[in-house]
Amino acid sequence: MEESIQEYKKGSDKHLEMFLVMYFWVRNLNNKKKIGGFLKDQGYHHIAIYGASYMGICLCEELVKEDIEVICFIDKRDIDQIMKIPVKKIEDDLESIDAVIVTSVYYFYEIEKQLKDKLNCAILSLSDIVYKL
Repeated sequence: MEESIQEYKKGSDKHLEMFLVMYFWVRNLNNKKKIGGFLKDQGYHHIAIYGASYMGICLCEELVKEDIEVICFIDKRDIDQIMKIPVKKIEDDLESIDAVIVTSVYYFYEIEKQLKDKLNCAILSLSDIVYKL
């Protein structure tokens, strides 16, 4: 019983974190603060997005409008492409990218560790970006 309560709490915490990121993201957009501008200011123009689900797709749509090149998505699931952009796994050869933006914000530190072992580029949390704008 205790284990199922912990799993429920973990799922609840994850969804709350996602909600808060989306909330601040929309508020930033309403105030004309865009993620693309932040990335350009940091010198990041060729991006990979970790997480090919709701937040990753929304991020991709915004970045494309801001002339940031999304090189690929990175995801655990077997998906060929989203929005005509290839979806790769961490184990795959990843092209030259300036940064990876992790949209799986609840699992950022676990994912960051895996990516650091594989890549030599900036690894950013979507939540950190959204909260800094």
